[in-house]
Amino acid sequence: MRILPAIALLTRPLTIFPLLESEAKTLLQCLVATLALIIGRLNKEINTILAKPKTKAALQKMAMTPMVMTPGKLRSFVSSEITRWGKYIEFAGIPKNKCPRKTLQ
Repeated sequence: MRILPAIALLTRPLTIFPLLESEAKTLLQCLVATLALIIGRLNKEINTILAKPKTKAALQKMAMTPMVMTPGKLRSFVSSEITRWGKYIEFAGIPKNKCPRKTLQ
């Protein structure tokens, strides 16, 4: 993974806390009521765009790596991330988000 020069200073805490992990993810979610046909079409079109060499190159210039996955795999991934990070959030005493988790289909 390439680190952008403007962000290089943010990696300094990694030398102090070598187990610290920090990453950002961007994803597209739909409401539960969204038709599976629409979700399937969006997934297909977005994955087609992400697979293009020009798109990959543009994303790599921004130090981004696309995670192409099906809606089901995205659902599983988000669920595992909630489980993974939830225990740390609870341990730190950070209040849970009041937003309902019914956005995933």
